[in-house]
Amino acid sequence: MSDEGEVPGEDGRDSGVSAEHSQNSVASPAELDAIEAFWAWWRARSDEFAETVNDGRSGELGALVSMYVDSLGAGLSWEMGPGKASQHHLALSSAGNPELRVLTERWLSRAPKPDEHWEYYAAKQRSPGLPIGVGIGGLRISFDEMRLGLTEDQTRQRVDLKAFHPQLFELDEKSRGIALYVFLDHLLGEDGVERWLGLVEMVEEEPGEALDPAAAREALDGFAASATSEKWSILEVKFEGPGRHLLTANLGLKRVDHLLFDVHYSIALTYPCRRPDGMPDKHVNEELWEADDALAKLLGPYAVKVAHETKQGVRTIHLHAPASGAVLSRIEEWAEAYPQWSPEVSANHDPGWKWFLSW
Repeated sequence: MSDEGEVPGEDGRDSGVSAEHSQNSVASPAELDAIEAFWAWWRARSDEFAETVNDGRSGELGALVSMYVDSLGAGLSWEMGPGKASQHHLALSSAGNPELRVLTERWLSRAPKPDEHWEYYAAKQRSPGLPIGVGIGGLRISFDEMRLGLTEDQTRQRVDLKAFHPQLFELDEKSRGIALYVFLDHLLGEDGVERWLGLVEMVEEEPGEALDPAAAREALDGFAASATSEKWSILEVKFEGPGRHLLTANLGLKRVDHLLFDVHYSIALTYPCRRPDGMPDKHVNEELWEADDALAKLLGPYAVKVAHETKQGVRTIHLHAPASGAVLSRIEEWAEAYPQWSPEVSANHDPGWKWFLSW
């Protein structure tokens, strides 16, 4: 957490995904009860909290808000700051943990409507102005000295980033990461970091054609404005065995735009394989595409197709969707219409889109 208007001094990044869960990732009753308890408490005291912040006494809220945020899930943090339309905002942070980011999205979906005093966010917001700095490891890191090298990856519609600051390597590795992500979260917002940044690297020498924070934000905003999140690519995958393995994936798709679609569905269709490379004949391929289109039409906005792969007589359609009986029943309804392909459906809880992002 942080006081309003200040850059928080501690943060973290958990890039891993916890142990595999069952395919049913619908919020548990305990999780929903905790969310409802939080909002019941907040509604009863939000006006009082607004007065406390207005009087410059926001520090008094720290332990109380932290206690209720901790009741939602271990690892969450929070911050308050100026609002866009309201006086103030309250934001949770998942610190890069994909499962917690789904939780904060559910928390936001049950939030009160914004009012004169408060508006709410499920992730840290970008600073209205440029990031200022952070005190960490006995140093004061001034962010106006940060220099960024940007390389656009049009295939994935992301930007790879090299970050240089003359003091970063005076810090230990963990503190360097904290300082950098505090800076990036305030420059782009927590979701903006996930949406637009690919490889992030800290370097000991200033990159060529490096940009200061203002120019980097302008360049990244321009890149974001031109992106479509629709960038289908065909990949030839190397694998042991005869034939070919082709993957067609929408590499421009952003998980952060579909946060509650946390189940990975894969539907395998077996087709007659006459070609030595394992690929379908032309007419079979056309029929497979017709089946694929029919599934997309049936699911509509309740799922998003991320890829399909073809190898050795099997076409597999990969989707992400919420853990919902309605989604699964529609897939099963569709499968019954195509017995010739012997459809096999599997579903795995994958809030970080681990399978998709591995490509």
